[in-house]
Amino acid sequence: MKVNPPSPFTIIKGAIDSNGPVLKRTYGKEEISIFVMQLANIIRGEGDDPGDDGINQLFLHVDVSKPGQEDSL
Repeated sequence: MKVNPPSPFTIIKGAIDSNGPVLKRTYGKEEISIFVMQLANIIRGEGDDPGDDGINQLFLHVDVSKPGQEDSL
């Protein structure tokens, strides 16, 4: 199922394959980037279908930065 990001975020082309920011937007003078990384699957129980990928976990990292500043939130 394909879902569009909430406006005014944009999807960075090819970001999912490169572990870069997936969503990005500017708010005033701040730039907000959201990174998404898929973590290892949870171990399946006995008798589970070996073709089933189990439950996937996602790690989200949100970065808020301002131009000219080295540090970000």
